[in-house]
Amino acid sequence: MTIVMTSLASIALSSCSAHDSNADGQNSVETRLDKKLGIIHFPVEQFSVSADEDDTLTSAYTIKVAECANEQGVRFYPSAPTHDIANITSNYFGVWVKEYAEKYGFVGAQSDADLVANGIKGAPHVTHRGTLASRNNGKLTDEEWNVVDACHAHAKAFDSRTIAPNGPWAKAANAATNSALASEAAEKVESSYDACLKAADLEPDPGNPGFVRGSDVNVISPQQIALALKVVSCKTQVHYVESLSELVADAQAPTVAKYHKELVAQRRRIDAALVKAKNVIADYQRDHPDFK
Repeated sequence: MTIVMTSLASIALSSCSAHDSNADGQNSVETRLDKKLGIIHFPVEQFSVSADEDDTLTSAYTIKVAECANEQGVRFYPSAPTHDIANITSNYFGVWVKEYAEKYGFVGAQSDADLVANGIKGAPHVTHRGTLASRNNGKLTDEEWNVVDACHAHAKAFDSRTIAPNGPWAKAANAATNSALASEAAEKVESSYDACLKAADLEPDPGNPGFVRGSDVNVISPQQIALALKVVSCKTQVHYVESLSELVADAQAPTVAKYHKELVAQRRRIDAALVKAKNVIADYQRDHPDFK
């Protein structure tokens, strides 16, 4: 279910060294779309901390803060990793995976608890008592919070802002992405998509590419699901996401090439921090089986 699209500049997206073909021994990069999980990997983003990775780093971060605070007599509860589907999937081009359209309509894929918390109409009826952290940390006094705040210095090894700060490549990649999606090639993709929608008696939403008139990101209903499925069908027919993603990859390729050394170094820092974070979480879970 994964397709690989190599960019025109022969730069792709991923940090998988198993496919390394560079003479200097640097990690190769690939551009990938995972149609099953709804993941869109853009080149520069692959070298940054993803939402799911940040979830893991944040959990380890709060564990270290908790250990420090607890040693000083303050009971602070760390946050367990959620691995929420919303942190893994991408809705960058709107809904495009059939299975998600059937379940969520135009609402982005997310946990049942989040659907309820976000006020989505038609969300399943679930009772979510919250985590140990959300139930207990709010009871801390100002004095106790001062202790917790001072303990942040003990968790810097898992601070994603320190591990992967925004470099000059971020602005360049963003500009390249915007340029690609405003290009003549992108307009042709949008035209094909719009023609498909009109043939299905749907009206494109000019102010919201990838969506249609009548789509609602706050409602899950049979009507919204039926509408979303028609949209997904058109996106599949015209290779909407694949085409636009490849345009973005090609546009970002020069930025990846220019900052390749720095980006690879950053990716390695992220990977090393994730290994340590997972070990910290596993150790804590062994001693605290209610950590979830």
